[in-house]
Amino acid sequence: MNKLNRKIPLQYVTQKLRSLNWHDISFLLDKGYLEYQAAIEYAAEMIGNIPEHEEVLVELMVLSQNEIAEGVLVKEHVAKLARNVEKLDKQKSFDKVLFLIMSWVYDHRKQRDEPLYGIFLIAEDFDFPRSIIDLYRPYDEFAAYQDWEKYLRDEAVRWGK
Repeated sequence: MNKLNRKIPLQYVTQKLRSLNWHDISFLLDKGYLEYQAAIEYAAEMIGNIPEHEEVLVELMVLSQNEIAEGVLVKEHVAKLARNVEKLDKQKSFDKVLFLIMSWVYDHRKQRDEPLYGIFLIAEDFDFPRSIIDLYRPYDEFAAYQDWEKYLRDEAVRWGK
C-alpha cells in the first residue's frame, strides 16, 4: 500500500476531481494516499450539505488528535459515510482514484529522480491494472510520457475538472 510513500493533499484532490464522495475518501485512506486529517477537513466542508449524515460528520470532526493519528475511528466513520453514498460501482472509485494518483505523480514528476518508476509503484499498489501497466516503459521515455499524458487527458474527461 502506497509504495510511493507520498500523501496527496486534500486541496489537490478537490481541485483535480469533478466530484468526490465518501467512497473515494475511504478508498484513498485504505490505500494510504490520504492523511486521516484530510478526512476531518472534508467532513468540515460537508457540514450542512448532507443533513441526514450530520451526526456522523460531527462525530468525525470531534475526534481527538490521538484518535485521528491512530486512524481506526477515522476509517470507521468514513466507512459509515461511504455506506450512505449511492451504491456506486467500485470500479468507478478505483478508476477515479487511480487517475488522481497518476495525475499527482505526473504533476510532481520533477520532484522524483525516476518519475516513470512511480507508474510501476502505483501499478503495484493497484494490482497492476491494465489501464496503466503498459505506461511503464523505462526503455522508451519519450513514448512512455506521451502515453501517460494521453491516459491523463482521457481520464480527465471522465473524472477531472
